[in-house]
Amino acid sequence: MLLVRSGSAMMLSAVLVLSTSMNAGMAASRVGSTSRVVQKVSGTLDLETRQIRLWDNVFHDEVIATAPGSATEIVFLDETVLRMGENARMVLDKVVFDPDPSTSKMILKLTRGAFSFVSGRLPSSSYLLQTPTATIGVRGTALSVVVAANGVTTVTVSQGTVVVSNLAGVSTTLGAPGLSTTVGPALPGAPPPPPTPPAAPPPMAVTQLANLNASLTPTSVAGGAAGGTGVGAAGGGTTGAAATGGAAGAAGAAAGAGASAIAAGGLGVGMAGGAIAAAAAIGAAIAVGADTSGSGSTSTTSTTSTR
Repeated sequence: MLLVRSGSAMMLSAVLVLSTSMNAGMAASRVGSTSRVVQKVSGTLDLETRQIRLWDNVFHDEVIATAPGSATEIVFLDETVLRMGENARMVLDKVVFDPDPSTSKMILKLTRGAFSFVSGRLPSSSYLLQTPTATIGVRGTALSVVVAANGVTTVTVSQGTVVVSNLAGVSTTLGAPGLSTTVGPALPGAPPPPPTPPAAPPPMAVTQLANLNASLTPTSVAGGAAGGTGVGAAGGGTTGAAATGGAAGAAGAAAGAGASAIAAGGLGVGMAGGAIAAAAAIGAAIAVGADTSGSGSTSTTSTTSTR
């Protein structure tokens, strides 16, 4: 009898644990999924950490982090596309999608690293990005954010308009492609410094964003960025198609000519029978890339898992 009771108790405990896990999973609200994963990306939710793989879902309140040499691209339910570079950390703080777009909200906390953001189908007032030193109101389509370890935040607009404020509410508006502003932390006993006047992005931010885009760009496009020409082979044959154009070719051509043009890569994501296209560019020249991965191709520079 003791053995039977002990066994029953163990079964009851197992059922309770399973029920609790199922309830926790049901309580987590799915807000999007990964469309690219390079190396090691993790997600932490309710004190549990998991490794995030290609096509995995991400959830409201989840903390997404990338390891050294890693990166990811997330497509949200409203078709917003967000990229994270290495050593980055983000909290999906408040992400609510409602059939009525006016009641939907997306608040992301970018605490460290390089990010690119392309807004989706919600009204622009629904989006808000926060860093340790700045609040970013999205009034357009595409922007990039670099957050240093000490909280210094550099924001660059690629398309549309962005309003950047410090923690005291002092703001500046970036209304032209390629313009950038930086917000630093407050010194002890002093008010937060205002955002710097709109100007070209600092070299360090340009480098980090270029590394982010390179890590998530297929080798055929990356080759174009390096040499001004992208070559892709069709069907494994010996005949390739050379493409010189878009952000990849423009960046390569500018680099080969010694020009100081900086272009960030583009991306295309196909899901749910539709195509989601996003492009971002920074620096003195703005170009749109030509990576069309919606057909299901996967970056050969990425470590991915498929189902």
